[in-house]
Amino acid sequence: MYQFLSSKNFRIRLQFVLGVFIFISAAIVHAQIGEVLWEEQFDSFNETFWTKDIGDGCPALCGFGNQELQSYEANNVYIGEIAGEPGNNGLILEAKSENSGTRAFTSGKITTDNKVAIKYGAVEVRMSVPNLSQGLWPAAWMLGTANITWPDRGEIDMMEMGFSEAIRDEQQEPESTVNNYVGANAFFPIPGGGPGDIANDVNYNKPYVAAIPLNDRFVIYRIYWEPTQIRFTVIDNAVEYDLYEAPFPIDANNSVTAPFTKPFFMLLNLAVGGTLPGTFTNESVTANLPAKMMVDYVRVSKWNGFGSVEVSDGTIAAETGIFGVFTDTTVTNNEFNLGVDSDIFVFEETLIASNEPPIEGSNVLSYTTVPSKGWFGAGITSLFGKNMTNFTENGLLKFKIKIPSDVSFFIGVNDNFTNASEIVFPAGETKYGLVRNGEWGEAVIPISEFSNVIAFQDMSYLFRIGNSGNLPTSSYEFAIDDIVWGENNVLGTQTTVFPKIMIIPNPAKHTLTVSGEITNLQNATITNITGKQVIEVSTNFERIRIDNLQPGIYFITLRTNNGRITRKFVKY
Repeated sequence: MYQFLSSKNFRIRLQFVLGVFIFISAAIVHAQIGEVLWEEQFDSFNETFWTKDIGDGCPALCGFGNQELQSYEANNVYIGEIAGEPGNNGLILEAKSENSGTRAFTSGKITTDNKVAIKYGAVEVRMSVPNLSQGLWPAAWMLGTANITWPDRGEIDMMEMGFSEAIRDEQQEPESTVNNYVGANAFFPIPGGGPGDIANDVNYNKPYVAAIPLNDRFVIYRIYWEPTQIRFTVIDNAVEYDLYEAPFPIDANNSVTAPFTKPFFMLLNLAVGGTLPGTFTNESVTANLPAKMMVDYVRVSKWNGFGSVEVSDGTIAAETGIFGVFTDTTVTNNEFNLGVDSDIFVFEETLIASNEPPIEGSNVLSYTTVPSKGWFGAGITSLFGKNMTNFTENGLLKFKIKIPSDVSFFIGVNDNFTNASEIVFPAGETKYGLVRNGEWGEAVIPISEFSNVIAFQDMSYLFRIGNSGNLPTSSYEFAIDDIVWGENNVLGTQTTVFPKIMIIPNPAKHTLTVSGEITNLQNATITNITGKQVIEVSTNFERIRIDNLQPGIYFITLRTNNGRITRKFVKY
C-alpha cells in the first residue's frame, strides 16, 4: 500500500540496492504446494483472526502516508453472499460517498495484526474488485510483525489495482486500463536509510494486463514464499502469470532483504484516493460509489516444505526473574535472541562500531560518535513485544557502561504505543550507582523511575541510549555490556526479615538511611560504633522495610540468636 516513492528522486533500482543481482531461474519442477496451514473462508467475521481497522490514520499518519481520502469504518466491513455462487459467503469491503469527520468517503479495512502471523508458504487470496475508474485502490498485502518502523519491518504487496495512467505509462503499459492492470511489490530498508522497492525497476517488474477487465469477477493472487525467494503470481481463468521476471531473492544475512525471512501479518483494504490512483481531492474521485471489494478466501499452505502460521490472542506472557537484554555470563530466566526476536539499531548512522573489549563474556556494544551528526542514538528492541509488567513495582534495569566522565547521556525505554521515557545521567555526577570516572561502571535503575505512561505489557525498546545535550566537537568512544532487567527479589531487595540485629559495615563508604515501615518493633536504637552502624532491636519484631537505601552495593550481616551469620548483596 505504500506507493509514495513513485517520484524519480526516490526511485531505487533493485540492482543498485542488492548489489550484484543474479537471478537463478526457479527450479519448481520438484516444488509443490503442501498441506493447508490456515484458511479463512469468511462464512462469518472471525474476530479471533481479524480486526477491523478504524479511522483515517490521524494524527500519527493522516491519509496513511499515501494522501488517501477515506476513513475506515466498522460498518463498511461485513459478510455477504457471493453473487452467482449460492451458499458461498465472502468478505465485503464497501467504499461509500459519505462523511466521517473531515473525510468525504468511508471504506473498509481488516488486519490480522497481533492475531495471525505468517512465515513462508504459498499464500493466496481469491478476490473481486469493483470498477475502479477512477480513484479506488484495492489491495491484499502484508507487513512484518516486527515492532519496528516501516520500511525496516518489510512489506509484501500481493496485489494492488487502481494505478494512475501516469504510473502505467512509466511501467511501459500505455495501452492498459485501470481495470485490467494489476501489480505486486515489496518494500525494504536500504543502506543509509529510507525505503527501496522492486516495482520501480521496469525491466524486472512485469504487471499483468488482462485481456478481459479484472473488475467484478474473481481472480486468485498468490505468493510462493520460502527462505531464499518470493515469487508473485496471478491466476486468471486457471492460467498462472508471473508478476516479475524472476522470483525476488531474499537472504536472512542481508540487511536489505532480511525482513522477509521473519513473520508477517495480512491486511485487506479498499482505499479511496491517494498516490497510487493519483487522486488527491474529493472532486477527482470519479468511481461509482458505493463500490464493493469481495474476498472469497485467504489460504496459507506449505510451499516446498516451508511455511508456518501462528495464531495468538494478542496477549504476551509476562517475563519473570531475570531477563537478559544483552549479556553473556549472567544467569537469566529468559533472554533476547538477537536477529530472531530482537535487534540492535543505531539510529540514522549516528554511531560507528568500535573495538572496546567486553567487560564480561565475548560480546559488547562498542561505538564511536560522529560529531557532525550533532546527536546519537541506539537501542535494543523486541521484534514482537515483551511483557515486563512484573518489573514495574520492584524491578531493576542493570547495565555496565564505559563512557567519558564529561559526557551527559540518557537511558530510555519505549512501549509499542508510541510512549517513551528517559533518565538522564549528567556529566561528572554519580547517579544510580554509576561513578563517572571514565572507566567501566555499573548503574542500577529502578524501573519505577521510568514514566508511568509506559505500557509495560507490550514493550519495544528495553534499552535505549542517546546523548543529553550537545555532542562534544571531538568524537569519543563508549561501550555497554551486561544489560539485564531483574525482579528485586533476584537482583536485590529493599525488604528483608532480620532475626535480631542488622549490622551495616563501613558506613563511611555506604550510608544507610532507615525510614518508612517498621512493623512490631520495640526499643529500636541507632548507635554509631566505630566501623559500623548498628540497629539493635528486641527479639519479637517481624520485619524492617528500608525505603531510602541509596544506590550502591551493601554487605548486610544478619546475626541470629544461635550465632549464625548470613551475608548477602543488596543492590538498588
